[in-house]
Amino acid sequence: LNRVRNHLRHRKVVRWNSLDMKPNDDEDSMPIEFAERGPSFTHVLENKMELQALEKEARNLPTSYRAIFMLHYFQDLSLDEVSKRLGRPIGTIKVYLHRARRILYKKMKQQKPAILSVARV
Repeated sequence: LNRVRNHLRHRKVVRWNSLDMKPNDDEDSMPIEFAERGPSFTHVLENKMELQALEKEARNLPTSYRAIFMLHYFQDLSLDEVSKRLGRPIGTIKVYLHRARRILYKKMKQQKPAILSVARV
């Protein structure tokens, strides 16, 4: 708590600007515009399309690879949890996950130009 307080104390002066009020009393002055800090719409769309394509390709993996890949990446389970759920050794889980990623990497590398061209339309 003290470190946070010291950090805030030593920071430069913070300026607060109202988003509703004009910066000056002049009627001709424009309100202050703030740059958007989030990713661009195009970037978000490309990521979403890549994720959909990845999920589609993941559904075409062999069954043993698909189950491990989906549990780990789409259901956010740790490798230990995947191992316990599927009743397989952790070493097997790691090998199958590596193989699944390698297969998907090759497929996605081939598809990426097509995905990006659709996103730009």
